[in-house]
Amino acid sequence: MSGLAGIRTKAYEKGEPNLMLWLMLGVYTGLRLKDVITITWDNVDFSKRLVSRVAAKTRKYTNGKAIPIPMAVPLETALKSYRDSVGKPDETYLFPDYAKDYKGGGKDRAEELINTHYKDCGIRRLREKTAQRKRRSTEVGFHSLRHTFITMCADNRVPLHDVQAMVGHMTQEMTQTYTHSSMEGRRKAVSVLPDHTPTKKKPTRT
Repeated sequence: MSGLAGIRTKAYEKGEPNLMLWLMLGVYTGLRLKDVITITWDNVDFSKRLVSRVAAKTRKYTNGKAIPIPMAVPLETALKSYRDSVGKPDETYLFPDYAKDYKGGGKDRAEELINTHYKDCGIRRLREKTAQRKRRSTEVGFHSLRHTFITMCADNRVPLHDVQAMVGHMTQEMTQTYTHSSMEGRRKAVSVLPDHTPTKKKPTRT
C-alpha cells in the first residue's frame, strides 16, 4: 500500500485534485477509467454512502443496471473534500472538462495525465519485447487499480460473490484471475488458522 499512498501523495503535491480523486476512485471502487472520468454527482450518494455506476463495458449484460459500491472511509472523505472545494456542484459530472472530452472520444488527455504521473513516480508502465513477446505491452496502468481493489477485498475476507458483484464480473473465475496473492494476505490467512499442535498426554496415575 505504501506505493499507492506515494502515487496519491505525489498527485496531491503536484496540485492535481482531479488526478488524486481518479486514483482514489480506482483503488476503492475498482471502476474502469471511463467510468471514473464520466462519473456524475447522481452516482454519489453520501446519505447511503454508496457509489452507484453503470459499467460502460458490461452495460449490455446488466441491462443498464447500476452497480452499488459501498464507500470506503478514505474515499468518502476525499469525495466530500472535493465537493466542498468546488462549492455547490452545478455540473452533472464530477470532472466536467475531462468527461466531455472522454464522451467525445477524446480520452487521450486524461490518459496522458495518468501516464505522465506514473512516469514521474518512477513506475515502469510497459513490458519490453522479448523472444516470446513480440511487442511491448502495458504492465501498469489505471486498470491496475482495479486489480488492487479486488486483491484488497480478497485479503480482507470479502466474499468472492460480493467482489464479483461490485466489479461487474460475469463469473467468479474472472474475479479470481484479477486477484493477486500478497504476502500480507497470506499472513492474515495463516494467522486465523486453528491451533492443532499435538500435545503429549499426561501420564495417568495407577
